[in-house]
Amino acid sequence: MRFARDGRKSGALMLAAAILGLVLANLPMSAGIYRFLSEYRPPIALPGLTMSVGDWARDGLLAIFFLVVGLDLKCELTTGSLSRARDAMVPVLAAIGGVATPALLYLAVNAGSPQTLRGWTVPTATDIAFSVAVLAMAGGAGALRLRPFLTTLAVADDVIGILLIAVVYAHSGSVWALLGLAVCLAVWFGLVRCRRVIWIVAVPIALLAWHAALLAGIHPTIAGVALGLLVPGRPVRGEVRARTERWSNFIGPFSSLLVLPIFAFFAMGVSLQGMGIGSLVGPVFLGVFLGLVVGKPVGVSIVVGICRLCGLATSSDQDSQAAAPSRLERLGVAQLCGIGFTVAFLMADLAFADPVHAGIAKTAVLAGSVVAALIGSAELIIARRSCNHQSATA
Repeated sequence: MRFARDGRKSGALMLAAAILGLVLANLPMSAGIYRFLSEYRPPIALPGLTMSVGDWARDGLLAIFFLVVGLDLKCELTTGSLSRARDAMVPVLAAIGGVATPALLYLAVNAGSPQTLRGWTVPTATDIAFSVAVLAMAGGAGALRLRPFLTTLAVADDVIGILLIAVVYAHSGSVWALLGLAVCLAVWFGLVRCRRVIWIVAVPIALLAWHAALLAGIHPTIAGVALGLLVPGRPVRGEVRARTERWSNFIGPFSSLLVLPIFAFFAMGVSLQGMGIGSLVGPVFLGVFLGLVVGKPVGVSIVVGICRLCGLATSSDQDSQAAAPSRLERLGVAQLCGIGFTVAFLMADLAFADPVHAGIAKTAVLAGSVVAALIGSAELIIARRSCNHQSATA
């Protein structure tokens, strides 16, 4: 499990799975097998569950990842970085800027293409696991003081992403299913506060909540977030650690080692056959790519700059001036916010009914994330070497 808790290794596993899916979907000898596997529909005789294997990876397995997101978010809201309003203010505002700017940039690039405007949410997502992992590799000792800001910003970004999925991509469904979802969540709320959780009851209730969300027209991953948020964020019944923390530590490795690689494998199984060079300079690709590589860091940097002018300090600035991050380090962290994988892939699927447009958007996410990671890493490494040089000559 130590491997799963290492963000660099688990992130590399997900990236490898995404690249493998992309390769297998385009090799002549494997494309047919891959397509059959991803489009196969298991015979499940329940309403709304006649989904392909690829759909199950996106709408089913990914709900487990979002359950972990909900658990972690509850921890942050209760005792973590989002529990202290003053510490959270700047990164939360920066997250808003980091969502609004790439969305506006995407809309500007796609202004002449009304059929692709729905993709404006795709470049708004920041992948917390990848961005923190790259920071750890490139930031050196400075990563310790930069991590709280990046983590809080990415968590706030996740909250905004969850709201966008719930609002933008909801569709009309059964009112009775919505009522059933509310009942399931209420029962879950009581079950997770018992002295001993009766898992033989709790697990079916969680599955019913997921199914009810699907039938109600709400993306089922939202049910995972809701279930996580309803778990107690502080120790109860004389426990030493909060259940959110313990359950996240238990489910998290399963999510990192199995759920996310499988999702990435099917999500990136995009056929490049229908894409020419024109696709790489088309509005969808440019909108997503520029949104991640340019829009994200610009939006974050502008908001942080305004906050500093207004006298609002980030959590890393509240230490001594000597320990405060340099301008280049701030730029590097802002650039890392352009790394978007999991939620961005999901939004690409939700935004575009046309598989060609969805494939172009996912390819842009992959390309933009890699470029953002390289630029951010270069800025952090240069900043670290400059700091070391100054220390050596002092």
